[in-house]
Amino acid sequence: QFVLPGSVCIYYGEEIGMTGSGDPFNRAPMEWDKVGDGNEMYVHFTNLLGMRRLHRAMRIGDFHQLLSFSLLAFIRRTDRIDEIVIILANPTDRVVEEQLNVPVEDILEYTLFKDFLSNETVRIHGATCTMAVPPHSVRILTMVNEVGPNGAQYKRIYGHWQTFKGVEATFSLGDSLGELIRDPNVESTRKGHDDGLTEDLNATSASGIVNDIAIQDQEIPAQDLS
Repeated sequence: QFVLPGSVCIYYGEEIGMTGSGDPFNRAPMEWDKVGDGNEMYVHFTNLLGMRRLHRAMRIGDFHQLLSFSLLAFIRRTDRIDEIVIILANPTDRVVEEQLNVPVEDILEYTLFKDFLSNETVRIHGATCTMAVPPHSVRILTMVNEVGPNGAQYKRIYGHWQTFKGVEATFSLGDSLGELIRDPNVESTRKGHDDGLTEDLNATSASGIVNDIAIQDQEIPAQDLS
């Protein structure tokens, strides 16, 4: 549920491994002595909650299922391509390795993804992802801001992202929605240009040329055709 849409629902005690079936065992007192870094289950839950806070797509991202024969595979994505997360869950008793199509046009060739849980990596080839998933486990693949040519290809296209600091973007599409993102420096230059244009229009208006154009907005009285 940490990778699915909606809020995470944790019944008290689950995060420390408490068990209990039926009343009154399902409402036993909290075992506070098990809360801490020495509890493997508690550390695991803490890491998963930290993952949701770190990755915006886990909280508000859209859900898109991927075609798979044996895995529960889907992606969570936002309006920013660097926030995309690929999830591969294996409910079977065997290791599953499938070549999955990832139909996201903004993911560039040879992009590096890292599993949040194991730190193992995989690259996108031809809009596909192939990675072995152990039985009864999940891969949570997040995009790596890679240093070098593979990361630079994103900087050239999406240089306005806060993740890629030090790169100035003028006008860039930024995502598949085609949103126009303006660089602050370009915006200030544009403002100066607009101010100059306003001065020109004022000067033209003083000469009476603009006044002739304004006649188009005046109401023309109806004529009696009888």
